Amino acid sequence: MSHRALMLTFIVGIAFLIFFCLKAGMSLWAILVFFGLYFAFSTAVSRMRAELGSPMHDLHYTGPERVMVAAVGTRSLGPNNLSMFSFFWFFTRTFDSHPMPHQLEGFKLASTSGIRSRFMLFAILIALVVGILSQFWALISIPYRLGAVHEMSRVPIIYGSEPWRNLQNWLTHPLSPDYWALGFTGIGLLFSLFLMLMRMKFFWFPFHPAAYAAVCGSWAVNYIWFTLLVAWVLKLVLLKYGGRNAHRKAMPFFLGLILGQFTVGSLWTILGMLFNIPTYGIWP
Repeated sequence: MSHRALMLTFIVGIAFLIFFCLKAGMSLWAILVFFGLYFAFSTAVSRMRAELGSPMHDLHYTGPERVMVAAVGTRSLGPNNLSMFSFFWFFTRTFDSHPMPHQLEGFKLASTSGIRSRFMLFAILIALVVGILSQFWALISIPYRLGAVHEMSRVPIIYGSEPWRNLQNWLTHPLSPDYWALGFTGIGLLFSLFLMLMRMKFFWFPFHPAAYAAVCGSWAVNYIWFTLLVAWVLKLVLLKYGGRNAHRKAMPFFLGLILGQFTVGSLWTILGMLFNIPTYGIWP
């Protein structure tokens, strides 16, 4: 696909988003600010994944609707905009499953392994369609067969009601602009810029601004912080005492550990599905 076709597709997609939101009752300024912030967050998450290689970038409850509510309050936004914020909650609640970092990694793997980018694009599009249709089926079929309330985890029920509870609170208890939240957001931005400048100026500076953002806004880091600490210490020791060659020689071993975890976890999941028995859960 040519760059002209990609740009045309992008423009058509943006135009459809604006048209859809306008028909749903959103204000034009709210649409532009909402999706402007969302695409900025998406780019930041992708950059975080590319530079840091972070296994988690969930950034729970940091979507554009939070920033807008804190900036102008719920009264200025109105019920139509707030209702659409709740409608879009399925992709703004968290950024851990954001497609952009995974798709860019796929294109990077394609470029390094000699696969044509066009084939990778078609593969991603096919996976997108199959994944969406499969999820529609799973969300209806499995709760119907097992019982959504009694036999399944309560997590889907909680997630399903969460955006509408937020909307109810916004409408029944209107919020004024939260200047404290905006102030602390500004402090976080300035500190991130400080870390970025230090990292650009001093090669030895060990702290990464992307890591600061990933850790501060992450739920998943509560589960893997020790693993990340051990990996960081081992990498530091290898580079300090063995140099780059030792680091490169050790990489296949640690990549094998990661591949082994996912392979074993996938096998347990397949066995559980085939024999309809509970098996070990491998996180993530």
